[in-house]
Amino acid sequence: MALRIRSPLDLARAARAVLAVTPVLLLACACGATRGDEGVGPELAPSRLGGLRCAMTYDGDWLGGMPPSERVAEDLELASRRGVEVVLDLRSPAARGALPLDVYADALGLSLVAVDVGIGEAEDDAPVTEDGVDRVRALLETPGRRRVLLLDDDGTLASMIYAIHLAADEGVDEDVALRAARATGLGDGGERFVREQIARIRAAGSS
Repeated sequence: MALRIRSPLDLARAARAVLAVTPVLLLACACGATRGDEGVGPELAPSRLGGLRCAMTYDGDWLGGMPPSERVAEDLELASRRGVEVVLDLRSPAARGALPLDVYADALGLSLVAVDVGIGEAEDDAPVTEDGVDRVRALLETPGRRRVLLLDDDGTLASMIYAIHLAADEGVDEDVALRAARATGLGDGGERFVREQIARIRAAGSS
C-alpha cells in the first residue's frame, strides 16, 4: 500500500495507515511488534542494514540512504525481518520516479508512505521545508505506530529529520542526537538546520 503525503488530509490518512498495518510473524531479529517492545535503549547509532547507505537504528526504527537498485528487494526483505513494517520514503521526486518502491513493498507486505518534504523548495538553502520536517514528525509521533524505515537518497536527510524528532519530541539530548547524525556525513550547514528546527519546535511548544 503506497500513500503520498502532501497535505494535512494526506497526513491523517497516512497516520491511520501506520496504525492499521497488520502484525505479521517475523523471524530472526524481529518480533513484529511496536517500538520499544524489545527494550532497545534510546541511542541513535550507526549499524548495518544490507546495502543501505549510512544506515542507523534507534529503538526498532531504521534509517538510511537508498541502496543500489539491484539490492532493493533483498534489503527491504532484511528490514522486514528486523521488524520494520512501514517504509517512509523521503527520497527526492526524481529518485522516487526513477525507482518506485510500490512493487517491492507490496511483495513484502510493507506499508509504503511517500512523504514530500520539500526538497529543493526550502528557503535560505535549507535542505527541506519546515512543513516537510513536521509531516515526518507527525507520522513518527503517531500513537502506537509500527516500526519504520526512513529511506532517503543518501542517508543524510533521514538522520537530520530523525535527530530533530529525537531531540524535540523524544527528549533525547540535542548534542547526543547530532553526534550520531554526523556519522552520515552531516556538515555544518546540516547541523545548523537541525539546531534551528529543534529551537523552532521547542519555542512553539512553550508559547
